[in-house]
Amino acid sequence: MNILLRLLIIPILIGLFILSLFSCGGNTENQQENDTTAVEETNASMEPVGAQLADAKQQDVFEKYIVLKDALVQTDADASQAAAKNLHQSLKDADAAEDLVSQVEEIASTNDVEAQRDAFSPVSNALIEHFKSQELASGTLYVQYCPMAFNDTGAYWLSKEEQVLNPYFGDKMLKCGRVTDKIGA
Repeated sequence: MNILLRLLIIPILIGLFILSLFSCGGNTENQQENDTTAVEETNASMEPVGAQLADAKQQDVFEKYIVLKDALVQTDADASQAAAKNLHQSLKDADAAEDLVSQVEEIASTNDVEAQRDAFSPVSNALIEHFKSQELASGTLYVQYCPMAFNDTGAYWLSKEEQVLNPYFGDKMLKCGRVTDKIGA
């Protein structure tokens, strides 16, 4: 019985091997269709995510804020500093309140990521209130909150997507937080 089993297993394994070769490399037309579909899906996913504000200057402020938030998520002090400088200029171009401009200037003046995160919180709070009064052409701004930021006092920020990526902790606690409000929803 043992010999009979061995004689059956070897041809079955060889057959499966040959079948897998033909099924993997066989139909290149289907493979090309699959590749085309994957490229189309990738291109579709590269379309802008989030809100579009009706005012171009406000849209520029929002986009620059998101770059700053993303740099803090990455715990990249140099990128945060550069992003804050760009946001600072956008806020000045949009005639933003002087206290908001000076808060962003605080972030731009240091390359200490913890100091940047400290200054980011009041900037976020001010911009959340500011964008609540702005007209959106489309989409949604997400207000997110981490209850553990700043020794459990909590902190808010804006995002262009519902997925939480925490700028106050970066990779230490990347997903800590939740959506608390939606602007334009």
